[in-house]
Amino acid sequence: MKRNKKWFRATLLAALCGTIYAFQVFQNAPVTITLEEAIAKKMVTCRFTSTGNYSGESVSVSVTNLTGNPLTLTIPNGTVFKPSEDEDQDLIIVEQQAIALKAKATGNQVLDGYCMEANDHSPTTDNGMKLSKTTNSKLIELAAFVDKKGYDSYMIQDAVWAVSDGNPISNIGSDTEQGKALRTFLAKLTNREDPWYATKQERVLTAERLIENNPISVNGKIRVESDGNMKIHEVVQKVGGEVKNTSPEMAFSRKGIVNYEFTLTVKGWEKGDYEVRVMNGEKLVQVFPFRI
Repeated sequence: MKRNKKWFRATLLAALCGTIYAFQVFQNAPVTITLEEAIAKKMVTCRFTSTGNYSGESVSVSVTNLTGNPLTLTIPNGTVFKPSEDEDQDLIIVEQQAIALKAKATGNQVLDGYCMEANDHSPTTDNGMKLSKTTNSKLIELAAFVDKKGYDSYMIQDAVWAVSDGNPISNIGSDTEQGKALRTFLAKLTNREDPWYATKQERVLTAERLIENNPISVNGKIRVESDGNMKIHEVVQKVGGEVKNTSPEMAFSRKGIVNYEFTLTVKGWEKGDYEVRVMNGEKLVQVFPFRI
């Protein structure tokens, strides 16, 4: 009988110890949760400020874990950070990001956010921000498309503006398969044509914190049909206006469809509508319109 009592006590003690250990393991188990949900559940305290950038590394986050568990805080694509000044640009998270925190620890991290209001002011450094979500379904679709595909920040920003502000799809280069895929997606998403050309831009932030996109060059594929005895040149002119450039003559002795690369420097040109007029002597072969 005494032996049974000892065995019972030993078994009970082992079970109790196991329960306590399991409870402690559970208590200290890592938790993955969205940043928004963690804030709502008072698991963390946060402060969001602008780095002064409107694209890429633009949102500074200081966050304290109030729990006894390690936390992984996810910031899903479609999350928006709104600055305290109404005239400043809202910044959208396009690629999901995460912040890892030890129990009871404070961490600081800079997130990649992208301007979704091209005509507003770039946020000032240390400007306070608050967490929100976009209601623009097309921006959400864009974010889902580019997430984890390795697009550079310059290309992502142009894609966001193509959706949020209707900026030209041609601002995105078409010289890579990645760029071509993004342009095709944007054309379908925004119900626009994917133009034949791409416009290289130079971005300038003015003293008033406004963003200027200044065209530098235009390039694309010219496609014409040759009769086997064609000598062509290009005349570039502003629509209804002056001739801006005339190319040297090119001979095509092969009959059929001919493709060749068109490149033109347009830095300093007035913005507006232009056209490439492909000429065979004095005869107009084809017109290729473009806008800068």
